[in-house]
Amino acid sequence: MSEETELSSQEKLDRQHMARAIEIAAKGSYHTYPNPLVGCVIARGDLVLAEGYHKQFGGLHAEREAFAALDPKQSLDGASLYVNLEPCAHHGQTPPCIDAVLQSGIKRVVVAQRDPNPKVDGRSLEQLTKNGVELVTGVLEKEARELNVAFNKFMMTTRPFVIAKWAMSLDGKIAARGGDSKWITGEDARHRVHEIRGHCDAIVVGIGTALKDNPRLTRRGVEGRDPARVVVDSTARIPEELGLVATARDHQTFLVTTNLADPDRLKRLRSLGVNVIKVAFEGQRVDVNDMLDQFGRRGWQRILVEGGGALLGSFFAHDLVDRVHCFIAPKIIGGDKAPSPAGGTGVSAVSDALLCSPMKTEALGQDVLLTTDIHEW
Repeated sequence: MSEETELSSQEKLDRQHMARAIEIAAKGSYHTYPNPLVGCVIARGDLVLAEGYHKQFGGLHAEREAFAALDPKQSLDGASLYVNLEPCAHHGQTPPCIDAVLQSGIKRVVVAQRDPNPKVDGRSLEQLTKNGVELVTGVLEKEARELNVAFNKFMMTTRPFVIAKWAMSLDGKIAARGGDSKWITGEDARHRVHEIRGHCDAIVVGIGTALKDNPRLTRRGVEGRDPARVVVDSTARIPEELGLVATARDHQTFLVTTNLADPDRLKRLRSLGVNVIKVAFEGQRVDVNDMLDQFGRRGWQRILVEGGGALLGSFFAHDLVDRVHCFIAPKIIGGDKAPSPAGGTGVSAVSDALLCSPMKTEALGQDVLLTTDIHEW
């Protein structure tokens, strides 16, 4: 067998086991937050000796789960450890995983992605190399980074990953000229929206959308987290009788506003259970950069901006959107008075448009979901 064939065979094995590590890591969805999703496989050639994943925040990390699953009599000679994220090097809810890896005596470790957490950020990789462990990095890195994309951005910028979402007709309208938008898409698409909400820390809408739609902004009928509900309203004109205010004691609700708001009005809203976040303002509008910074200080890693056009336009104008979920229904609304997803002035030339990644498509009944990324993390 030639050296080239041997290397090629090893690479295939590495990808196979890393794919499994990524697959089992995803089982921790909803439960490990704010920790990342991590899976670990210990294998010798094709034979998997043990595997584990981070099941819940505060519980054993993936590497320690895998070691716990090993047969105590099992030798690790010739075995490799596969993990989608660099082992942690600090003591958090549990001891550093790098200690367990080194104490195991395993001599080969394959890591998909370096951990962007400043407390780790290559420290474990350095320890592995210094201790004579054969280290392979970057195997299925793209897939591993996608799994923890919001965690990655938060650790690198202290800001949440921003998803812009809207539903529109085939001709690009998010409502009829009179404002009616129920329902552009069908039940399958709306169910998918709730699945997306279940991965987010907060759902954000502008005051125009709140007044027009009186939305609940909750996750319903699917597993996941219960995101906070956020209304962006620079002058705090949100009515007390609006559903979002009336149910503020039942569902965590925030009003993002500015010094333009009346203090007595804010005091009354607080008494009704609404949390108030004051941010700087641009002209008569909320400063979305300051808003994201404040969201980050709250530890929010992923937010879903659901509209309307003015708010989405502001996010796009400042290049703050990381991912777009665009639901398209096979309908024509027409009319130059019907609103489109992103308001504001827009760009003056096509060459100035934001560039997105190739779109992924998902059929949802008669509708289609287009997903594209603007920034990679």
